[in-house]
Amino acid sequence: MPQKRDDLVAEAWGNGDLKVLGRGRKRRNTDSDSDDYPSHAKYSNTNGTSCSQNNVLGIIEKIRLENFMCHSSFVWTPNPCVNFVTGANGAGKSSVLQALVLGLMGETKHIKRYSKVSEFVKKDCSRAVIQVTLRNTGDDAYRPELYGDSLTFQRTITDSGTSSYLLKDSNMKDVVRKSKEAKDECKKILNKFQIQVDSPIVIL
Repeated sequence: MPQKRDDLVAEAWGNGDLKVLGRGRKRRNTDSDSDDYPSHAKYSNTNGTSCSQNNVLGIIEKIRLENFMCHSSFVWTPNPCVNFVTGANGAGKSSVLQALVLGLMGETKHIKRYSKVSEFVKKDCSRAVIQVTLRNTGDDAYRPELYGDSLTFQRTITDSGTSSYLLKDSNMKDVVRKSKEAKDECKKILNKFQIQVDSPIVIL
């Protein structure tokens, strides 16, 4: 089935079904994704895959964005195998990857998009919120008695350039609310999960 030019879609390797994730207007310039066009995201989950990675620690279960770059509201639930995100220029493909890096404690220098974190806040908005939910199961799970079988990193970025952090359990209840403590705990989790967002091998 042909896809509209401005659709942002994800394709699961092994299943082949295309799932619409969001939609943007025509790109306004050729240098970057404009913050001026809206994104109407749809919850997407590719079912029917035969992938056996369901219990792998650290798998991305969900990404939620609010007022981040071109995305006013965006929720995506990747499948546990390989995911492809495709779409027209300006649809917000790279924004999802950049949000993932920033949401997992990455710095702007790891993205090489903007020099100031405040520039990732959608135009005319006062803050952006990034939530990244990771699987927390298996023998190497991080404090499963406290977090459960998943945990969520939340980073809030203001238009003044400040960031605050939260950690939530599998029921989306706040576990660590103080920003500095949450930031330290996030680093411990990433180390436990062996996730290195500053590595070009992990994030291209």
